[in-house]
Amino acid sequence: MYELPEHDHRLMLDFARVHRTAAFTSDGEAVCIGNANELNAADRNTLRAFINQLRPWRKGPFHLFGERIDANWQSDIKWNRVRQFMNSLRGARVCDIGCNNGYFLFRMLEHAPTAVIGLDPVPGFRQTFDFLHAFYPDERLTYINEGWEWLRTESGRQSAEFDVIFCMGILYHHTDPIDILRTLHAALKTGGQLIVEGMGISDDAAVDRMAAAADPAAYVYVPEGRYAGARGIWMVPTAEAMRRWLHRSGFRHIEFHGAYAYGREQRRTEQGDLPSTGDFLNADGRYTVDGQPAPWRHYFSARR
Repeated sequence: MYELPEHDHRLMLDFARVHRTAAFTSDGEAVCIGNANELNAADRNTLRAFINQLRPWRKGPFHLFGERIDANWQSDIKWNRVRQFMNSLRGARVCDIGCNNGYFLFRMLEHAPTAVIGLDPVPGFRQTFDFLHAFYPDERLTYINEGWEWLRTESGRQSAEFDVIFCMGILYHHTDPIDILRTLHAALKTGGQLIVEGMGISDDAAVDRMAAAADPAAYVYVPEGRYAGARGIWMVPTAEAMRRWLHRSGFRHIEFHGAYAYGREQRRTEQGDLPSTGDFLNADGRYTVDGQPAPWRHYFSARR
């Protein structure tokens, strides 16, 4: 997502502040901000124009004053999986690494945390969050326009000792996932929980490729270039390899909560007009169209 000109972003925020609302729910599939009857026809047209300016929407869905924003990722599917095994967030200090437009930050509010800090270095994602947050400025939410490295800064260290850290869709985009995991371990309270979600490959795919290896289940797939249509994918582990990464990073009580095919979780929409991983898989879903092992979504939790 590109960064909007400052003038355009300021106009959005001015509009949102004028239409600040107390109407907020996030207990269904969507984050819902505002009621449809709070806007007149002219303001609704302005809102629609701003929503379109912020395309493509990667995470969602949102309902904004009755306007549905159907994003590229149906992030409620991921949230419904994670909430089954995450610690209680009531009274907790929470950090979301790679928070994008803040969909999960808003979802966390229903669980009554004390504070939620979102980290993401992409300016365009921050602009989208600022727009949404200006309508419903819950003071528990803080967005920091930096990546996971912020946890190593003086400010980050002072804000550490989180009860729960979410690291979803992040590790496979980096060349040193264990360095990240060690940093997250240091940022948790003793007994705090890390939730990790991301790309993985099946044990069957690992055995197919590493039949002669002593331990094919601990295989990590490193694409030569694009992977499932995407750039910037570096390491795609089996579940056992991910477990070992967590263990070597100092985590204990490591639990694997399942592997899921992409299915309907990601798809191209009008407002999230981006390729879907499923578009690059063959008919049976076991391989990509260019013959690489197909990615799954793996879910883990672990404790410091």
